[in-house]
Amino acid sequence: MIRFAIGMMLWLLAFGLAIPVRAEDAGTIVPVLLRDIATGEVLNADDLTDGAIATALPANTAESADQLVGMAARKPLRAGRPVSLSEVRRPILVNKGSLLTVRVSMPGIELSTTAKAIEQGAMGEVIRVMNLTSNRVVQAVVSGAGEAVVPVAAQPVM
Repeated sequence: MIRFAIGMMLWLLAFGLAIPVRAEDAGTIVPVLLRDIATGEVLNADDLTDGAIATALPANTAESADQLVGMAARKPLRAGRPVSLSEVRRPILVNKGSLLTVRVSMPGIELSTTAKAIEQGAMGEVIRVMNLTSNRVVQAVVSGAGEAVVPVAAQPVM
């Protein structure tokens, strides 16, 4: 009897006589923007709300507002749509071409000087900076707005 039922179902499916049934999907709840966001603007909790999206979402779509709050837009973002994690980044603290304070610390000694940023960078990113006194280029880690730290083992970039 079971063979007959399975055979009948296969026959109905093969000849297109089966009635397709679609389950209603309420959608995925993800954070969406309440307003347009300009390039470089930092997102805060007031810019986001939860929204149900019925279409398929890319794998890198932010799943919670916590992933977006405090991040800066890489490009203009439109209101009413979900945000991809590739569309945001940590805020830029050092701009390319700006002057910044660079510190080198070793046990018993700390040196600081003014340098010019060759690259822009966010907190914790490694950027290249040029010492204005010696014109040597070294790598430094962004440690704050207009500040960077040169690791002791850093070597000049030739």
